[in-house]
Amino acid sequence: MGNMQSQISKRPIKTILLFLVSLMLVSCNPETAQTSIPVGTLSTVKFTSTPLPSATPSFSATAFSTKMPILTMTPTLPASLFPELRDPEVRRLMQNDMDCKLPCFLSVIPKKTKFDELESTLYRLGLSPDVYENTVYNIHNYPDSDVPPHTQFFVYNGQVKSIKIDIEQANSFEWSLFSPASILKKYGPPSFVTFGLLHVHDFPPPPWKLWYRMTFYYDDLDFIIQYGEPEIRSGDFITICPNQDTFNYTRIWLGKNPDHPPLQSQDGPSEKVTSLTPEKFQKYLLLGPGACLYLQADAIPYS
Repeated sequence: MGNMQSQISKRPIKTILLFLVSLMLVSCNPETAQTSIPVGTLSTVKFTSTPLPSATPSFSATAFSTKMPILTMTPTLPASLFPELRDPEVRRLMQNDMDCKLPCFLSVIPKKTKFDELESTLYRLGLSPDVYENTVYNIHNYPDSDVPPHTQFFVYNGQVKSIKIDIEQANSFEWSLFSPASILKKYGPPSFVTFGLLHVHDFPPPPWKLWYRMTFYYDDLDFIIQYGEPEIRSGDFITICPNQDTFNYTRIWLGKNPDHPPLQSQDGPSEKVTSLTPEKFQKYLLLGPGACLYLQADAIPYS
């Protein structure tokens, strides 16, 4: 019994000894031992870092040409007036436009107003011109209105060169502005006053029938106005009453060297025809409706 217990107690000791011996043998094996790095070789060891991919994408700049769109500006025309607003505005421009002195008419000035400005002005006033050969812009009378008068704008090289206006004596508004007395009162004595006679060329000629015309030239204003042609009785001395006579037409030319003007040389000057200078003629005609004149027929060139 005691011998058996002695054998059992020795077995664990033997097992432990065998384990320790095996462990020592493994640690002495050079193939399984840990290799140490000498201290002197640490400086020669190179460490390389591999860059990590960036979270921000990279872009490569590539130069290439693109055509930029060309902006073209289209002029915006002002709003056009309706007829009920057009007529009062046209009357105001004809009557009270202090910023539009002769030879200006409806805000258009010969030799200054450009073609596009003319278009803009006419459009704003609600006026639609008829165009002849791209040089003459006609504003006709409106059947439902007393304004504007028949007007022609002559355009050359992109600019208004001159203006021609036809005034109707039957139009009370127009005549209040452009009758002989109104013109002489507003603008003073003309530079020249001339008279012409229109004869009947029938054969045999009527013994008494003639027509006369009267023209005022305002050289400092680039303004000409002609009144023609009332029927009168012929004779050596012809009686006319410009404040009472009924004229077949009244025509205005505006601008220096206007288109199709009357010829001053084809008529007789007031000094020879009436013995009145332009200054005396102006004062006499402003005396009133009864201011009549005698024209000396032989002082007027025959036409």
